[in-house]
Amino acid sequence: HGIDFALSRESDQVVPIFLQGLVFLFGMLIRDLLAAADGFERVEDILFFNAIELQEPLRLFLDRNRTGSYVVMMMTAAALFSMFFFLTQYVQEVLGYSALQAGFAFLPVSAVIIVIAQVTGRMLSKVGPRWLIAAGGGVVAIALLWLSRISVHSTYLGTLLPAMVVIAVGLGLVFVPITLTAVAGVERTDAGIASAMLNVTQQIGGTLGLSSLVTVFSSAFARDVAAQTAKLSAAPSGAVRLQIANHALAHGWGIGFEVGALFAVVALVVGLLTIRVEPADIATQDPLPVGLEG
Repeated sequence: HGIDFALSRESDQVVPIFLQGLVFLFGMLIRDLLAAADGFERVEDILFFNAIELQEPLRLFLDRNRTGSYVVMMMTAAALFSMFFFLTQYVQEVLGYSALQAGFAFLPVSAVIIVIAQVTGRMLSKVGPRWLIAAGGGVVAIALLWLSRISVHSTYLGTLLPAMVVIAVGLGLVFVPITLTAVAGVERTDAGIASAMLNVTQQIGGTLGLSSLVTVFSSAFARDVAAQTAKLSAAPSGAVRLQIANHALAHGWGIGFEVGALFAVVALVVGLLTIRVEPADIATQDPLPVGLEG
């Protein structure tokens, strides 16, 4: 948490908070080693035991398709968080939505993802996961670039909702095939951990992506406020300060959406370069990991 917090702060606070995060991680490692030492007689036994534990998940990354799937999920999650985080702020700060109204404003995203996921599942055997993942990344990138043009005069029905629907289409194209390519060709005994690693990369991507997006937003916001204030010949009134703040917020959110679009482009490129799972491989794949069969 300290490392994540540091990445979202100003530059003079990054180093000390980052070091605090490292100290905390080191303390957790020492705690785990001491806890494991109760069951071992020698330090060598502890290190050997931990090495075996580390090799279990790490060997999953030896497969090109699986590693590519994890990176695509990480980048897609980073791009997705830009939409939810910044648009939630926009509808509340600029459009004046309550927290409940803001929640309802995002319901179409889930509905569209469910519908597109069904369509994508039927297309997998014909198109293959590689092109669906690439198409989804491209669609998400286009929609986020669309949102980067957001302003204080944008409306929910005119700008936000159409862009959110397009993003949902792209996410539906990505999520279904990526969950299959992440476990394609894996041994049945490793299916559970391969699927779990996909969830882990999603969380990591969302966390690191949000940290970088907030940092970019903060810098863009501060620069825009300074630029607008410098144009004034006198101290701004309350109404003018509010106008400056809203303009700077929209500017910062727009820059954040551009970075989110960059994450989506990375997902597109990685998907094209790494995913080589064929439709036939998907057709012969077990639909559920070990232990989840009804």
